[in-house]
Formats: sequence, C-alpha cells, structure tokens
Amino acid sequence: MLDTLKKSGQPLVDCILIAGGKPLYCHKIVISQRSRILDQMLILESRPQDPSYFPEVVIPGVSFCTMQDVLCFIYTDTVKNFERLSFEAILEMWGAANLLKIFKLMAICKNVLEIDHEYSIKMGNVTKSLLPSFSSDMGNALEDNRYSNVHISVEGKTLQAHECVLRCTSKYFASLMEASKGKMSNRSRRIDLELPDTSYSSLLRLLLVLYTGYLPSCTQSDLLEDLITAHKYHLKCQGSIDGAIQVTPSNACNMLLLGVQVQSPRLKIHALNAIANNLHTQFASDATKLQFESMLSLCPPKIKDELFEKIKGINGLSCLIPKDRRDLAAAMLERSRLYKSSMEAKMANDLTGDSDAISMTHLFVLLLIVAAYVYLQRFPIIKTFIPILNSLVLIMTVIHLFRKIK
Repeated sequence: MLDTLKKSGQPLVDCILIAGGKPLYCHKIVISQRSRILDQMLILESRPQDPSYFPEVVIPGVSFCTMQDVLCFIYTDTVKNFERLSFEAILEMWGAANLLKIFKLMAICKNVLEIDHEYSIKMGNVTKSLLPSFSSDMGNALEDNRYSNVHISVEGKTLQAHECVLRCTSKYFASLMEASKGKMSNRSRRIDLELPDTSYSSLLRLLLVLYTGYLPSCTQSDLLEDLITAHKYHLKCQGSIDGAIQVTPSNACNMLLLGVQVQSPRLKIHALNAIANNLHTQFASDATKLQFESMLSLCPPKIKDELFEKIKGINGLSCLIPKDRRDLAAAMLERSRLYKSSMEAKMANDLTGDSDAISMTHLFVLLLIVAAYVYLQRFPIIKTFIPILNSLVLIMTVIHLFRKIK
C-alpha cells in the first residue's frame, strides 16, 4: 500500500512523524491501528475543531533511518534488507518497536538479538498467527470511524471508509472523490458518496479485501456478485476474487460469458478449458445444447476463435474445422461424426498395408529358401536334408498363396 500511495502523486497523507529532526509522512488510520502508542500520540496532537490540521508527532530517542525502517514495517509487515542491518541497528529498531509497542517487530528483533532469554522463550511459545499483522490491524480499521473521511451510502446504509485506501485501490473511487471534493465544505472535509444498484453486503466484503488483502468466507454466488461489483468500480482486488470462483462443466458456459463481461483472463481461460475438456457434456441433453448454442451467439468472434483452438487441440479436429465458424454447435456434431468415420477408414487402410507388408516378407523368405535349396543340392552331404527343405518350401508357398487369396 505504501508504494502505491507514493506513486499516486496525490496529497493523501494526513500525518507527520518527526524522528531525528526530519519528517516522515504517513496516514493516521494506518499508524493508529498498528500501534496503540502512536494512536495515543495522535489523539494528543489532533485538533477536532480543525480537520485540515496535519498532526505532527515527535518520536523521541529514535533516529530518522530507524524510524523509516519501522514505518516500512508498519505498512508492509517486513523490514527492507533486514539481513544486512548491523547488530546496533537491529538493537535500535527493537528499542523503537518497544517504545511504540509494535509487538511483532519486537519479536523479530528479539529472535535475532537474543538479548532477553526469558522473553525469547516466552515469545517462542506464541504462534506467529497470534501476533498482530498489517492485515488483522487494517481489518479493524473499518470499525474505527475516528479517522474515516469517506461515507458511502448503499441500500440505505452507510459504510465509513478512508480516502487514502480507496484512492490507491480504485481509479473509479479516485475520480469520484476528486469530483466530490468541490462540493464539500472546508470545515467537514468529509466526502459523501452514493452508490446505486450495489449490494451493501457485497461492498462490505470488497472493502475487507481492500483493507486486508484476504477474502472473507462466502458462497460461490456471493463471489460472482463480488466479481461484478469489483469490475464495476475498477477495484484492484478483482484478481483475488476470480481466482476463488469454481468453474465446472455445468457452469462453464456462464463463466465464460462472465469472464468476457468483467474482462477476467483467468476466469475466461478456466472456462475455455472446462468446455473443451468436457465437450460431450454440452450435447448431453437438449437443454445443455441450447445453452451452449446461446453462449456461442453471445460470444465475440475472438473468443469463438480461442474456443475452436482449444477444442482442436484437445479433440483432434485440426483438419476438419470449417472456415465458417458461426454455427459451432452444429459443425462440431457433424465434424465429430466425419472425424470418427475418417479415423475408421484410416485404421482399415493401415491394416491392409500391414497385410501387404507381411505377404512381401513371406515371398522374400520363400525365394531365399528356393535359392538355398538349388545351391545346396551340389553338396552330397546336404542331400539328406532335401526332404526337410522341400517341406519348408511347400509350407511357405501355401501360406503366401493363402494370404493373397484372403
């Protein structure tokens, strides 16, 4: 999130941390959720009568570089180039984390420094999942309305959100809030948005994804609704949602149309594979055949071409696909029948060719036996084997003639 805010070029920061005499710009909603000490400092420095005031919080006894690393951890749950930091730098970072009560960072530094053996054993018994993380802390931000400056009205209910989060996760909301800023008063500095034709529960789930990066547990029908809503408002969490949708042979046609509608490459590819790998199910009944033909009539030509390529590669119809691709369903049924007939004919030809090859082999062996018979008659000692050779010649001749007649 921090990198996105920096690249946005928008004045989204609303708080300044002073460390080592230098400023560090950040967001009240983030640091208040990540550190209760910073939250208390913000309350002391805030001016409720002046919403436009930027609180400046002084962090005593912490250098600028160390506080910069701590702030990076607050936003990302990681420390940049942590393995390259010196013992002294890690020790100072532990002191800053202890001052601000950022417990997860304290545990990481302790594991490296091993200063307090008793504390290390205590933290070793605590599982990593119990330590607060960026996702869990930001999940609580939706319930904290102290620093919310965006009110979203949906289905008669109000969701309170934060401009910095919405701006960096949705181009739609960024442009909508930019247009709404001219209508708000300088005193309130609150942005009011109204979203018609949107489900409250769907928008709430999407906000949780935007704030935490994780999908809440929900049904497949809820995921489909969330995917359409995410596409409608150009939310960056769309990729997380379409990856959780299950594509089956029975719903593949509908999922393909949905993937085209919301411009989801992942959902589209999964649907194309499901259709091509289970082509027989599309003609199992009149209802499925009608659904398949209806889907084709709604698909753009480019998607039809992609579907043909998938079907050709999987079902072996590369030389039998017609150039006119408008009626895929009828063509597939007819070409499948022709393909089966052509394969049967090819197998019959292969068997005939094999029989001819066997007959030529027998004839060649017969000629060799005759030549050997004529040559060996010149030696008296071989004459005792003449009856055996005569029998072999007779047998080979009968076999050759029998194959020819057959």
